[in-house]
Amino acid sequence: MRVFVTGSTGVLGHRLVDRLTDRGHEVYGLVRDDRGADLVRTRGGTPCRGDVLDRGSLEEAVPAVDAIVHAATAIPTETKPSEADWQRNDEVRLEGARNLVAVAGDSVDRVLFPSVVWVARQPDGSSFDESAQRHPDRTTRSAAATEDVLDAQQSAFDFETTILRCGFFYAPDADHTRQFGEGLLAGRFPIVGRGLLGRRDGTLSFLHADDAARAFATAIDAEISGCFHVVDDRPATLAEFLTALAEGLGASPPRRIPAWLAKLFVGSEVTALLTKPMATTNDRFCAATGWEPTYPTYREGLAQVVDSWIGDGTIEETADGYLQSGTERSGTEPPTRVGSVILSPFVVAPIMSSTPETIAGVDHVDCSGKQALVTGSTSGIGRSAALALGRLGADVIVHGRDSQAGAAVVDELVESGVDATFVEADFASVEAVEDLAATVRSETDGLDILVNNAGGMFREGRLTDIGVEYTFHINHLSPYLLTARLLDHLTEGARVVTTSSGAHNGVSLDLDRVQSVDRYSGMWAYSHSKLANILFATELARRLDATGREVTSNSLHPGAIPGSGFARFLPGPLPTLIQAFDMVPGIASVADGAAEILLVAVSPRTADASGEYFSNLAQRTPSAPARDREAARELWTQSAAFLEIDEPLAEATA
Repeated sequence: MRVFVTGSTGVLGHRLVDRLTDRGHEVYGLVRDDRGADLVRTRGGTPCRGDVLDRGSLEEAVPAVDAIVHAATAIPTETKPSEADWQRNDEVRLEGARNLVAVAGDSVDRVLFPSVVWVARQPDGSSFDESAQRHPDRTTRSAAATEDVLDAQQSAFDFETTILRCGFFYAPDADHTRQFGEGLLAGRFPIVGRGLLGRRDGTLSFLHADDAARAFATAIDAEISGCFHVVDDRPATLAEFLTALAEGLGASPPRRIPAWLAKLFVGSEVTALLTKPMATTNDRFCAATGWEPTYPTYREGLAQVVDSWIGDGTIEETADGYLQSGTERSGTEPPTRVGSVILSPFVVAPIMSSTPETIAGVDHVDCSGKQALVTGSTSGIGRSAALALGRLGADVIVHGRDSQAGAAVVDELVESGVDATFVEADFASVEAVEDLAATVRSETDGLDILVNNAGGMFREGRLTDIGVEYTFHINHLSPYLLTARLLDHLTEGARVVTTSSGAHNGVSLDLDRVQSVDRYSGMWAYSHSKLANILFATELARRLDATGREVTSNSLHPGAIPGSGFARFLPGPLPTLIQAFDMVPGIASVADGAAEILLVAVSPRTADASGEYFSNLAQRTPSAPARDREAARELWTQSAAFLEIDEPLAEATA
């Protein structure tokens, strides 16, 4: 049989190419680049260049085939996926299916789609089968819609549809499995449970990716149609799964956190996926095809995962435990032991929170002769970033409101052999920010690095002396004013870095609301100001480019960091709980947050980036409201009006 596979280089896709060619099928794999083409060839398939979102390219790529397996996805791997991340996955699944049907629906006999069993997860937590009513959520919306599209189109185009709803995938090369393993080794991946203390576990249905590929190959051979659940033989709780993986790695047993706390940092969608029951069986599929999982439970499957990591060098077995190998970071530092596992510096950097410059991979960068201003640098990530810049050779202006803490940071910087000065300024005061800018101009020949990091979250609503809500003034208007006053003092090649937050998700720009505290919400005010940070950084980048300035402007999310002092602004018992659970997925250390700043401020990797948003040491896509160019322009203009100053870079209004 001739079979066309989309997503042929993915976790499921490349296994499908293997299994189908092993069974004598002629397999064509959709790829987008030479690397993908090489991968498909090495597995016995024929690569076809194209994109599921480009119907024109599919018309050229899809040959005459008997069956299509639409395995392409863009499942988010972010700790807290944004709406844009989910929309990308929706497009690949749903629009990809529509394009495939439009191109090949008249000629193909069968279309197979890997859906997910939790699309039919029941609200009461009861077990379910293929006949159960679906209850799609944000993570499964496109899976349900794709099922519906294929079901509706099969009669119009005269092909048969096979929907295999798979359990929670895991495999040695699956991103989430590797994240689980790395987090467990570092003692920073907890069991997320329901209830006040996180003691109630949901029962999930798992599936090793090898068994998923075998199931699809079996379905093709059996020529079955309809909807089937493909899972292993025994549902298990997340606690059982993570504990077994930790045991296999020789790591400490994972601790617990409640779902209501995890939601703050990983979002409701990811939390629901890990905690809401989705117990089902493979009975119908086994009866129809005779298929049986090679790994009947998670225990056998996870043993294969660990063995595979040892076999491919991801972790190396030694007399003292395991050595988890890095392949990209150079260095001669000795490995670090965590329990019975030894981690190389490459793995330690992002997980174990070494120095910020090591985590960011900029410890080789020479900043000698550069002048840097880091606002909010007497504590938290600002302090850590300022000290790291000093270790790299930069002279640093330290800013804050606590003169004693500022003097201590200056002393540490001077001890590292660089010049440092502390300037006190209250960011709730326009006059104080004007004075700060004047001091910087008088004490430096030019500024190479400006880090707009100062900010906070506040429980009580109040207005500043210019009639603007306090959080918005401190977190946005003051960085805007400071940057405006330093624009002509920035050197060619300078970088402006603005600390935003993943909390910007879920809000849109509302400049009327910041002129009153009648509907004050500390969380909304903080999230809105962080949205403003991204819009400001993006609009600044656009205007700098339009005026021909060789200066970049970017924003970033440093992570949710207990040690930064952010937690103290949260209500009720949350500050104590967050400090206690310094291991929530998505909670980083102070050094991790400072590393994000360093990546954007000094890394050669980001030298040409401008108008971008960074998180987890990579360029990311912020929310749709954060990408609204009209909103960015409105914010820019209105900010100048709030401050009663001339609009900065007004010549770049087009």
